[in-house]
Amino acid sequence: MKKLLSIVFTSLFVLCGCTRKTDSSISESLSDSSSSNSNSSSNEEKEYVEGRQIFDDFEKVACPGSFEANGFPADFFQYHGGGGGYYTFTNSFNLPDVNCSLYLADVNCDGNDEICYLNQKGSDVRYQTIIYDYKNGNVLANDVFEPWKGYTYFSLLDEKLILNYVNYDYAGMTIPHVNTRCREKIARFIKNNDKKVIMNYELIPFKLLGFGFMMCQKVDDKYERFIEQENGAYLLNKNQEYYLSGSIYHDGSTTLNTEYLGDCFNFESNDLCSTSFVELKTDDYQWFDFYYKLDFKGIGETSIAVSLAEFETTVKIKIVE
Repeated sequence: MKKLLSIVFTSLFVLCGCTRKTDSSISESLSDSSSSNSNSSSNEEKEYVEGRQIFDDFEKVACPGSFEANGFPADFFQYHGGGGGYYTFTNSFNLPDVNCSLYLADVNCDGNDEICYLNQKGSDVRYQTIIYDYKNGNVLANDVFEPWKGYTYFSLLDEKLILNYVNYDYAGMTIPHVNTRCREKIARFIKNNDKKVIMNYELIPFKLLGFGFMMCQKVDDKYERFIEQENGAYLLNKNQEYYLSGSIYHDGSTTLNTEYLGDCFNFESNDLCSTSFVELKTDDYQWFDFYYKLDFKGIGETSIAVSLAEFETTVKIKIVE
């Protein structure tokens, strides 16, 4: 299912990875200047909990068939091959499988590692973040995740375990793709002598990661995104209306100026068609869609070159009568 999701997503959007020498002020203008630490004074004043990465499907770190973990029985983690591999637990504990990522860290500072992992669940491809305290036999999620209302996942920062908060959802599917994570903030686990889970929350500065474009038409005042293609080019009828739908991928929270960003995308001149900005749509998950109307000047095959800051891409089209 994870591989299917990746295929579906990449078929919908053209990810932009080519760099070009362009003024970086565009990226800077999107930044939310209010970024700050929410629960701490200075990162340097605190000691953070170290973490150990066992595997992570999203970071392409493969599941080891077996591994040693202090404080756990030798056969505690039961490996199952196939489909990328996953783990179950001895005696089950009624816990979901470990099938997306697995980290070990002493998040409650009691001298024993907790199992910090991600489980993909259900046919709608949702993800569940879990911290299991093996020594005390309880799940810490209710205490740890109380401030979080979105999707979370673990990773390491300077060998310290962090919890990433993603304010992003697309078509009912949470997609922790490296170019679409849209992290809003992170939490670091702070070392303490009280054997508690103490977290330091930090907002993430905005960083533009790329953008994508696809073709669509308006049907009943809605943009429909499935247009026939021929040899990698969108097949467009000169007598019908078409729109380019663009989306930006970013890390960190941002406040967008609709009119300004509409002008930020640069479309190179084309003998067969031109573009004009129509509107921007957004939602609570900071997913931004920019719509540009195509105006045809003739028929034939061509490519529409688009750039934003240091990123650029092309959209191939074939205009017919």
